[in-house]
Amino acid sequence: MAEYRGNRIRAWMTTRTAKRGFLAVLALILLLGTAIPAAAVPFTSTDGVISINLPNGNWSEIEDPDHWIALSDGSNLITIQHFSNGEKLPAIPAAASPYIRTMSASVSTENEVFVAFAYITDTDAAYDIYEALTSLRILQYDTKTAAARSSVTASDFSVSPADMTLYVNVSEEDGGALNVRKGFSTKSDLLGKLDNGTAVQITGIVQLRGDDYGWYRIDYNGGSGYVSADYLSGETPVYAEEQEEY
Repeated sequence: MAEYRGNRIRAWMTTRTAKRGFLAVLALILLLGTAIPAAAVPFTSTDGVISINLPNGNWSEIEDPDHWIALSDGSNLITIQHFSNGEKLPAIPAAASPYIRTMSASVSTENEVFVAFAYITDTDAAYDIYEALTSLRILQYDTKTAAARSSVTASDFSVSPADMTLYVNVSEEDGGALNVRKGFSTKSDLLGKLDNGTAVQITGIVQLRGDDYGWYRIDYNGGSGYVSADYLSGETPVYAEEQEEY
């Protein structure tokens, strides 16, 4: 009888230990589950040549004449360039404002090389962006389409004449002022800034192969400058009018 009772006690203790172990493992899984980052989002170039797993759904492709592919989440930038194998690859540019970190990765075949560059402002996203770069893959080895897409030249751009007045409309979150640049690219030299609500005389609309490119040519300081069309509107911003009353 004593032996039977001892066996029951040992069995009960074993069961209790197993339950505790199971609960500990379950708690660990739940804890780790809260720390798992958002799932990566696959991106494939429109010609089906390469793919890359973007860190999350906030990333999208943007127009950039200086790169074959440009992807951004609004703060950070990933660009992908296509080169012939044997062609001298450019060194990744030194980190400069507003980007505080840069990194790169590449994949290649016998004939071509694809290089992905990352320009980072949000250091918390650096590891996820590194993971994205290392996911770069070649899907098609005949890259004639890719080579054609990457060959955007100055002759592909034109500026159609315009004569209209628009107003600077930049939220405080975006800095409250509009950059005026020497050319129609965020990499072009900065000429100055226009305060929110400023009336701007538009003299031309930049086009890429006949489509609006998202930049305007304007009168600026007795000459010309270029501004992003995203930050201009047909009416003076309400909050700019309110500020003028004080």
